[in-house]
Amino acid sequence: MFEKLPHELEEGDIRRVVDQRWKEGDTLEFKTFPLKNGSLDFESCRDLIAKELVAFANAHGGWLICGIDEVEGVAENIVPVANASDVLERLCRSFADTIDPRLTVLHVGDVQLGDTGNGVLVFYVPRSRLAPHRCNLKKNKECYYRRGEESRPMTMREIQDLTLFAFQGMQAVDSALRERERLFAKKMEEMYPRGSGGFGVRGSFYPLEQLQVDDMAQDGRPRATALPISCNQTGLTLKFKSGPDYWRPILRGVSDDNFDRRKEEPMVLGREIYGNGLIEYNLFSKAMPLDHEKREFTSDLKADWIFFILCNGLISAELFRRHAGAVAAEYALEVEVLSPEMPVRMFTLAGTLHGRLPKGQTKFPRYSVGPRPEFEKLVKVFERDMWNAAKRQDKAEFGPNFEGAFGALQSQG
Repeated sequence: MFEKLPHELEEGDIRRVVDQRWKEGDTLEFKTFPLKNGSLDFESCRDLIAKELVAFANAHGGWLICGIDEVEGVAENIVPVANASDVLERLCRSFADTIDPRLTVLHVGDVQLGDTGNGVLVFYVPRSRLAPHRCNLKKNKECYYRRGEESRPMTMREIQDLTLFAFQGMQAVDSALRERERLFAKKMEEMYPRGSGGFGVRGSFYPLEQLQVDDMAQDGRPRATALPISCNQTGLTLKFKSGPDYWRPILRGVSDDNFDRRKEEPMVLGREIYGNGLIEYNLFSKAMPLDHEKREFTSDLKADWIFFILCNGLISAELFRRHAGAVAAEYALEVEVLSPEMPVRMFTLAGTLHGRLPKGQTKFPRYSVGPRPEFEKLVKVFERDMWNAAKRQDKAEFGPNFEGAFGALQSQG
């Protein structure tokens, strides 16, 4: 379909749909809005859209374009929606009440046609991990499923099958992340045998839909990853360019961990990226001497280290899903701090001590990684959780600028 998200589309993209006579199918539907007494019939529009979004979310995901007329399923001409931005805003507010359960991921955009305020509304919803969904309307409580060019009510058997399918899908995600947790603990033991202290941080990004990139490397480095971005109080800045010597092939992926050769370093960072979209950042740090005479040691974690993992992982996930041709793919993010022998002292970006994480494992709630405009909000939520886990109030000191970071990456080629 489109290689952009709805909010990134321009007038030329919409006109191309008509010029190339796109056809409705499993993942594409065109709509024009009904009128009532010459004005937009908002309730009818809302109900039409809720039905189509439910059908796509329960099936394979799909695009709904409102403002294109079709003849026998083929795009015929553009019929703009008046005051498109206002209508879209009202519709988005209504979905919390008209779709049950709520869609966790919904991409929307209004494509302006000239400067009249009229435009085309575009919606994209991926296959939902919370399916089955149903309409929650006064006259319609049905579950719908997309079949070809039609959205049809589901039978009870189909609803039962879809419930089981969604449950098994989440089980597969849980199993994959449990395996990453196990491998991380094993690597931790290899890096720092019992009695040597030290801690590790893991950030695992796992796609919630099937992705695949077969040819992972180009000139020795992965095709779909970020150049390292540094994190500080002013935001995100391009720090250095990773060269071919850092990366090596692994089964169905690439890695630059080199842990075996770097065990003696005070801090070691590693990355792994797999063809199925799994991305993982690991950081290991030795316990540092606090008092040589008393043989006291401490594990210190600076906020910019954990933000480095989080932000670079988000950028890598965004680049991977675009490279895989799945710009709207949702990721699950799991972050843990593991310190088997002592608490971890937490330091702010300014370098001041601000709480401690307990000895053992601190595993944060699982996060949903949606579209790029939501990255900054996700980082803010994580920052709050991080300081709360250290039994402190949120410092709210980190203001990432992901658009600036992507601009820096593009300028580096």
